[in-house]
Amino acid sequence: MAIRQGTAELSGVYIGGNPVQKIYQGSNLVYTAASTSLISLADLQFYFPFNGTVTDDSGNANTTTQVSTTFGTGKFGDAAVINAQNANSTILTSKVWGTANAYSLAAWVNLVSLTGDNQIITRDASFLIPRCWQFRSVSGQLQLIRFNASGGVVANFSSGASTISAGVWIHVAATFDTTNGSKLYINGVQVGSDNNLTANNDTASKIGIGTSGDPNVVSGPLNGSIDEAIMYSRALTAGEITTLAAGTGPLI
Repeated sequence: MAIRQGTAELSGVYIGGNPVQKIYQGSNLVYTAASTSLISLADLQFYFPFNGTVTDDSGNANTTTQVSTTFGTGKFGDAAVINAQNANSTILTSKVWGTANAYSLAAWVNLVSLTGDNQIITRDASFLIPRCWQFRSVSGQLQLIRFNASGGVVANFSSGASTISAGVWIHVAATFDTTNGSKLYINGVQVGSDNNLTANNDTASKIGIGTSGDPNVVSGPLNGSIDEAIMYSRALTAGEITTLAAGTGPLI
């Protein structure tokens, strides 16, 4: 379908509760607010709304591979239905760089079952391939495991007594930077932290949404649906995470 250059359309993205438009200028996709001031996308790595397609709507054109992704009712529009099948998950085939010292991961998840390792957004692989992080739910507890440049574990912590429930949409987020360490959030509330400031591994491992980034690792695909998967190259503030979880839409 041809895109009418300069034509604005709603992006599904919100800032402070206000809808943001996306406008195509030549081959470039830019975002504008009501004031028409440009919004910086410098910190946004990817954004997958999963509205009937597996498309990165960040403007960064990250490419993906998936075998048979199906879609169902999401938190906003549609969602990717994974249901513990790696074939339904999404793996970024393009590499996301520059996240050794800071990043944020967030998504809405609706789990069918809390048992097992429900990978949410994970950049990990077999022990033969460099490991980066695992962001997942284990028996209802939210968990973040971080690896350093040598593949050693430098952080491994969970939400403890604060758990997520099955059968409902839950907003989950994880942040890290080398100033404040790592934090976990459920529905906009901080539920865990780790003070280790060691930089994260940032090598060639691919990122998996709802699975590991390595298609040869078959354990732990998310058993349920995922929506609004998003990553930033900085640690969002607690207030920004609260905005993400407020239900108005993702925040650039």
